[in-house]
Amino acid sequence: MAIFLHAQALNERNVDKAVSTLDKNVKVYRLTLESLGAGKELTSRIEKASAANEFSKVAELVHPSLNSTQLHIDTVLFENSEAIREMLVDSFRDDPDSKMEILWHQRVGNKIFAFERKNNGAKEADLLSVYEVENDLIKSIWITVLRRAEVKKNCNGLFK
Repeated sequence: MAIFLHAQALNERNVDKAVSTLDKNVKVYRLTLESLGAGKELTSRIEKASAANEFSKVAELVHPSLNSTQLHIDTVLFENSEAIREMLVDSFRDDPDSKMEILWHQRVGNKIFAFERKNNGAKEADLLSVYEVENDLIKSIWITVLRRAEVKKNCNGLFK
């Protein structure tokens, strides 16, 4: 399934060089909550909770500041919300060294919060993804990288 992505930063005043020039492969370099405008104290609390696998606590900390700290990714609609896990796994099939693990997820209203860990051997990233769902179709995805890592997004899959 082809996934066409277009990234744009929300609240651009707080995004310091988060997104490079949009081209065929949209590259997002070393995003942290701090670089996206969150305060150092909030960033520290979120990273500590993430390291301790307290994912519901991380969601509580991040949720109030979604508008100022998220990278907004528009994507084509998926058939239903149950396709999330399959879609994430499919995006790694072409790269045998890459692994995506969904650590925790919870649906709240029309949003699905998910904590995912991506590891391709050389780089690891912990991600908070928020999927906005309407009539069981995924309308948009917000992604925050919780640990420093380089994440590349392109038309062939969510993370490569």
